[in-house]
Amino acid sequence: MKIFRGSLKSLRRNPPAGPHAMTIGNFDGIHAGHQFLLRRLFEISREMKIPSLLLTFDPHPLFFLSPDTPFRMIMSQKEKEEVLSELGLDILSVLTFDKEVQNLSPEEFALSVLWDLFHPSSLIVGEGFRFGHGRSGSIEDLWRILSPLGAEVSSIPPYEEQGVRVSSSRIRKAVDHGEIEEANRLLTRPIEISGPVSEGEKRGRLLGFPTLNLIPPDHRLIPPPGVYATRTQIAGKTYDGATYIGTKPTFG
Repeated sequence: MKIFRGSLKSLRRNPPAGPHAMTIGNFDGIHAGHQFLLRRLFEISREMKIPSLLLTFDPHPLFFLSPDTPFRMIMSQKEKEEVLSELGLDILSVLTFDKEVQNLSPEEFALSVLWDLFHPSSLIVGEGFRFGHGRSGSIEDLWRILSPLGAEVSSIPPYEEQGVRVSSSRIRKAVDHGEIEEANRLLTRPIEISGPVSEGEKRGRLLGFPTLNLIPPDHRLIPPPGVYATRTQIAGKTYDGATYIGTKPTFG
């Protein structure tokens, strides 16, 4: 998978060569609903014999637009890139979400970003997709602006499980309630937390159970306090273990 990353200005200097079969979104979690859309994207890519491309944003627009609103990410950007590569995406374009991008009207975004940078032969999005300043652009606007240029614009209905739409919000709610198996089912894989290791007091080693202290990033979705069965990856090796989430235990 090729990755193009940067501001609008830098991507204009080095855009991925089109045409593409393309979709857009934050894809936080890359859950079953996202994978449903990606499977259709890959089908179009094979049918048209052109690369598949996802345009996503970093930081998440909510961090930029509502910095004081509590919001937690299901996965890091690095984790997202790893999963997308495993799924078979050809090109990932990570656009820096800043004031310039925020202020683009729907027409400006469709023409100066989607068309000028990526030249999509096909653009597929989820139903209800909104874009442009104030989320004022609709799928109908995409069709109106891009179809005359030769792009096929289509949408895909929401993916449902047990009659309920699978969404990142639904997964966050499941994790908040301690329903980890439900969250894993909707994600189609175990929820993952990564971060730097902090040196502790080595109490576990004295008891015969070496431990490590993980510092999760800010704004990261974390399960409720408790002890969880986990698998830990360190330097390419995987270890079965137990993970305690909570405040530092007291000894003495």
